Amino acid sequence: MRSFKPDQIPDSELEEILEAALRAPLANNSEQWHFSVIQDQKFLGHLVKTIADVITASDNKGPFQKFAGSNAYHTFYHAPTVIVISIDMNEGMTQRDYSAAAAAENILIAAESLNISSCWVGGIVYPFDSEIGRKTRAVAKIPETHGADAQKTETSLKESMGIPAGYSPVAAIALGYESDKPPSLPFSIIAGGPRKKDVITYVRSS
Repeated sequence: MRSFKPDQIPDSELEEILEAALRAPLANNSEQWHFSVIQDQKFLGHLVKTIADVITASDNKGPFQKFAGSNAYHTFYHAPTVIVISIDMNEGMTQRDYSAAAAAENILIAAESLNISSCWVGGIVYPFDSEIGRKTRAVAKIPETHGADAQKTETSLKESMGIPAGYSPVAAIALGYESDKPPSLPFSIIAGGPRKKDVITYVRSS
């Protein structure tokens, strides 16, 4: 889903979605992950601009790069809530990626069960894999712990999102309610179409 209404999702349903993420299967039962829940639209706009700057400054020329430089571009499709999944970069690559993917899938399934639309966004990695992103500063509210009073400070993007040292974002899930407006994209999307069946091999006893 790539077009959201501005209406915010209820806190009670957000907590259900987060609980589903925390219940995801874990490689080696190691909870080396972190979830940043972003609902500050000003901060999301700043993050989108940073991602757009990284894309437009890249050497990968193409229609998407041009689109990222336009006013129509929004990394999270104007979703009112974005959950950013970060993982410990000191963990083994396979283990940490499996855990993050399982958590993301649980978020998508839980959201669907609550009639909340979602979209897995991989572009969240761009600001943290580039010099532009690392130099970016942001004014944001940073809760020391979940539910604690927030404080305003000028800090890096990672710190603004409460991401622990040594961790880095690997995925983001945009959440909200589907808009009637078609998404503005430089490519066509076919949702709900038939899937290939020739990608399955059965190995059975004869």
